Amino acid sequence: MLFATSVSKGKNRTDTTALIGEGSYLEGKFSFEGTGRIDGSFKGEIDSKDILIIGATAKIEAEVKIGKLVVEGTIKGNIVATEEILIHSTGKIYGNITTPALIVEKGAVLEGVSHMEKKSESDDKKQLQQPQIQQDNSKKPDKK
Repeated sequence: MLFATSVSKGKNRTDTTALIGEGSYLEGKFSFEGTGRIDGSFKGEIDSKDILIIGATAKIEAEVKIGKLVVEGTIKGNIVATEEILIHSTGKIYGNITTPALIVEKGAVLEGVSHMEKKSESDDKKQLQQPQIQQDNSKKPDKK
């Protein structure tokens, strides 16, 4: 079940724009803007430039492209996060991850290859490849 809502947790309030609630099962492609949260089961693809929270009761099997990922439940699949991945003590990731920042709490599980890549690594590579400067020999001084 997908719907827009606001979720309150204690004194902290998190505005959730997309939610797959506990007890729900979905297959397909999950795209959203803002903060998405999954507390149920999902299989497929997840794509957003924003924040995804995998709740403690969530069971995910997906290829994920996300801005920021917070994991409290279980996720199987490869993950690319452009900002960061935070795995809480109850979180489990089974798959390869690519992110510029990785935070893993004691007790969390990460089985896979992690690749830490700066946001601007491609920009750094471009700067290292200096262009060849060609001299203009078409204007030669006249010899008299």
